[in-house]
Amino acid sequence: CEELCAATFLGEGDSVTLESNPGRFYVSLGEAIEDQTLALVLPDRRKIAWWCFRQAAEVHGHSGGMLKLVGCLYTGRGVTEDLEQAVVWMEKAANLGEPAAKSFLGSILIHGDASAGVAKDAARGFALVREASAQGYGPALFKVAQ
Repeated sequence: CEELCAATFLGEGDSVTLESNPGRFYVSLGEAIEDQTLALVLPDRRKIAWWCFRQAAEVHGHSGGMLKLVGCLYTGRGVTEDLEQAVVWMEKAANLGEPAAKSFLGSILIHGDASAGVAKDAARGFALVREASAQGYGPALFKVAQ
């Protein structure tokens, strides 16, 4: 564990350590564990990765960690699938300005998703997709063009 906490990851163009950017550090650590790029054999690696993403999201308020947490909750990767909680974290990431979260949440709102507890709100959904598009998020540009 001490070795992992002392690790340095390359993230978003610079080196990231636990001290320099804890949110990005936990996202990078979770990705490395999930993708098995660390020279470690870990039981329940997806659950450990989920924990790292949760640390980044809950403790450090990192929007990238929130997106990773959404992916885990949405697919049941490392944690029990929970679509409603996935939407809660997606909303938090969107509120922090994360364009991918805005685009995905916007898509869900445009159509509604009863299984995730999301009522249809096309006006808000299109507004979020437009915001993500204006931020240069490529997949949102496709949604705006449809």
